[in-house]
Order: sequence, then structure tokens, then C-alpha cells
Amino acid sequence: MQVPPDEREQFSEFLDNLGYAYWDETNNPACLQFLG
Repeated sequence: MQVPPDEREQFSEFLDNLGYAYWDETNNPACLQFLG
């Protein structure tokens, strides 16, 4: 899922409140190459 930089904090809080497990792959080289 792509979230604009200015909405990331609010979106992270939303997911935390849901108890949804997630991790940020923004700087993952494999993801960058795959989605690149």
C-alpha cells in the first residue's frame, strides 16, 4: 500500500488502533527494485 508522506503518521496511528501488524518497506531495496 502506498501512503503519501504527509499522511503516513496518521495512517500508522490508524493501523495501530486496529491492532493491525505491519512494517514499513519504504527503503527496502528489494521492494524498490520490484516496484521501481
